[in-house]
Parts: sequence; C-alpha cells; structure tokens
Amino acid sequence: MVVFTSDNGATQQSSQEPLRGNKGGYYEGGIREPFIAYFPNKIKPNTVNHTPIINVDLYPTFVALAGGKPQSKLDGENLLPLFFGNTTTTKRQSIFWHFPGYLDDPVIRGRDNDFRTRPVTALRKGNWKIHVYHEEWILNKGEDRKKGIELYDLQNDEGERMDVSSSNPTKREELLKEVLRWWKKTGAKLPVPTDTQHPLQTDDGEEGN
Repeated sequence: MVVFTSDNGATQQSSQEPLRGNKGGYYEGGIREPFIAYFPNKIKPNTVNHTPIINVDLYPTFVALAGGKPQSKLDGENLLPLFFGNTTTTKRQSIFWHFPGYLDDPVIRGRDNDFRTRPVTALRKGNWKIHVYHEEWILNKGEDRKKGIELYDLQNDEGERMDVSSSNPTKREELLKEVLRWWKKTGAKLPVPTDTQHPLQTDDGEEGN
C-alpha cells in the first residue's frame, strides 16, 4: 500500500481559495490536505470517500496492515475498513486540533493582522466545525467569552466565510461543551492567566488550574 498525503495546507504564497487560511492556521486552508491511498486488488480504483480523517490514523492503520496489535490505546483509528469499502465512515464522531501557542506571519483571510494563529482548539463533528480561541475564552467573562468562538457549517460554507455561532447557539453550545470536556479529559495545555481575577475555566461553571 502506498499513501500520498501532506502535513498541512499550502504556504502563504499560495491561495487556498475557496478554503480559508494557509499552513499554520486552523481554518480549512491550513489543515485540509490531499490524501491518496493505492493498494492493488484491495482498494477499488477511482473511489472517493469524504469522511474526515487525520494523519494520526496512519500509525494504527499500518500496524493493522502488518498484522500487529497496538500495545496501548492510540489517538488514531485503523482506516483499513474504510479503504477496503467495508464501511463508509469512521467509528469516531469528532476530530480535534489543539494549538496553545502563537505563529507569526498572517495568512490569507486569517483572523487578525498579526498572527497566523493564536492559541486555539478546533473541533470538527460531521459538517460542523468550531474554533475556541483560548485568550478570549479565558480572559473574558459572561457573554464576552463568546467572542472567542467561531462556528461554521462546512457543508454549506467550506470557505468558513460565515460565522454562525450567534445565529445557531444550540449547535455552538453543543460543540463548545465537547471541547471543554476534551480539555479536561486530556489535560490539554492552555494559557495560564497571571491575573488572579481571571481564573482558568475548563468547563461550564467549573474552575481549574
């Protein structure tokens, strides 16, 4: 089996339109990439599957292909059933990206004019994608915290041009709670405010360190 893929979107010198952003950002232009798997007599030629996958899936896939068994729980998922046409989707429902840092050099249609990205967690679930920007979520209070949240319907807006976090509060809160649970479950690294007036909140109404 031969797999052709990449680890990120194009650099800032190349537009990713209709996708937003570039390498180093967490809009689709920074994280969506080509993925081709070739395996004669195993993978049916000229087939296309739109199920979202991620590169951490490659290790468990190769282990399974070699007839091995992982010695511990892995973050990725074995993609062989998907490749061989035994299923049309993965077992998991959500994919997370977590970047608690900063990258300079703004990207095309980025969020601001100073950075490619600021500390952020992105979650994709089905055709929905939420971005939770750590600074605004941690430092703001009340309704102002929602300024750090962006929500996109990728089925109708793959270029992430229309933030629907205000017009669809039900979906926003559903995915936000999933991000907060994931932070807590994984012990995700987050910026730590030095101002004691702004304790870090890891879940709705629940403070942590």
